[in-house]
Amino acid sequence: MPLLQKGVREYWLVDPDKNRILVYDFEKEDTGDYTFSETVRSGIFEGLSIDFSDFDV
Repeated sequence: MPLLQKGVREYWLVDPDKNRILVYDFEKEDTGDYTFSETVRSGIFEGLSIDFSDFDV
C-alpha cells in the first residue's frame, strides 16, 4: 500500500555516506535535496528544522 494511503505526508532519507538528505513532501508533491551543510525545514510541521551542520558525521 502506498505511503500516502498509510498517512505518511512527508519523509526524509538521510545518507551520511553521501552527505545528502532527500525530503519527500507528498502533500505538495515536491522533493528537496540538501547537504549536511544546510538547515532542512519540515514542510508539514511548522517551526521544525534541523541544522545538519551541527552534526559531526
